[in-house]
Amino acid sequence: MIKRILLFSGIDISNNILNIFSNIVADGLRKRNIEVGFVDLNSDKLEKEFERELDKGFDAAIAFNAYGQQNTMIGDKNLYEYIGALFYNWVIDHPCEHSQMIQMGPQDYNIICLDRDHVKYVERFLKRNADFIPLGGIQECDTDFTEEAYNDRKYDIV
Repeated sequence: MIKRILLFSGIDISNNILNIFSNIVADGLRKRNIEVGFVDLNSDKLEKEFERELDKGFDAAIAFNAYGQQNTMIGDKNLYEYIGALFYNWVIDHPCEHSQMIQMGPQDYNIICLDRDHVKYVERFLKRNADFIPLGGIQECDTDFTEEAYNDRKYDIV
């Protein structure tokens, strides 16, 4: 049973979307009484960030686009293998963009894709198992989402 999950912050790319995703996932986990820890990947004391979370312990880690997988070797073992934690790489881009990190991943490496064709790609070309979770949506603007606004929209498909 997973009681505590490690997530990552400080990833300031693509309009901060990976930090936004991490925070949304953290909120959802907390609502299910799962404790969440964060490592700031931009910290100049990254090793201390990981040490703090290792001291607290965690059962799994969830990274977006493998951010959180780099620099995690302890001898010849990956940190996540070393402590027996599951590792989830939620791949937002096409998996070919992250093939090297996927192939270097820890033994218990779980890949989540936003597209069913990406799952097929991972399984066929990267020889890893992958699962599909469809992309959800969030409201991050002050747009009027009333039924009238929907019916009066300028474009049917964006």
